[in-house]
Amino acid sequence: MKNDHQIVVFLPMVHLAKPSFYNKSKKIIDSLKNENYTIFYEEININKKYYSKKLDSINKKELFILLRKYRKILGRFQINDLTSQSNKSLPKYFKNKKFVSQSKEILGIDTLDINIDVSLTELIQAHEKKNGVIILDKCDYNTGFKEKYKCSKLNKYYAIRYYRDSIAANKVLKYNKEKSLIIFGKGHWYGIWPYFRDEGFVLVEK
Repeated sequence: MKNDHQIVVFLPMVHLAKPSFYNKSKKIIDSLKNENYTIFYEEININKKYYSKKLDSINKKELFILLRKYRKILGRFQINDLTSQSNKSLPKYFKNKKFVSQSKEILGIDTLDINIDVSLTELIQAHEKKNGVIILDKCDYNTGFKEKYKCSKLNKYYAIRYYRDSIAANKVLKYNKEKSLIIFGKGHWYGIWPYFRDEGFVLVEK
């Protein structure tokens, strides 16, 4: 898509695929980097304060609740490796040994590239602002993260799609780069594109 002074390439991504898919995607990313495209990517991140090996009891409790609320929205525990054999909350087809999990490393995304996604805290806050506080029940507290999730689930569309799409699109528009590459889940295209269309962008094939 482009306007009079900018071009934006959207590279549709899947979070689980055969290595050949990511190899092909990396070639595209590397090629556009060489053409001086600014790289924008998708990654829901966790606040750095939670990475400390010596978390105090308050932060431990916060993280415990945050992750369980995220699981209730998503319907499974999904943080890093989507091919984990020990994570029973993931669908069986995720564990197909022909597949690998998407990562920044496998795509060649580095520290110069820009994360346009939301934090996990922001995502939960957005859901609760729209739909009310997420109430965790005994099932949520008693089900381990890697156990099969059989508790009641929430409608995830607003937080996972609409909210994130709006944030991602508006961040790219605000950066106002001459040449941009957006690496985001393929299903998000339909939510991201309208923001660019409304700013005068038209569709073209790269």
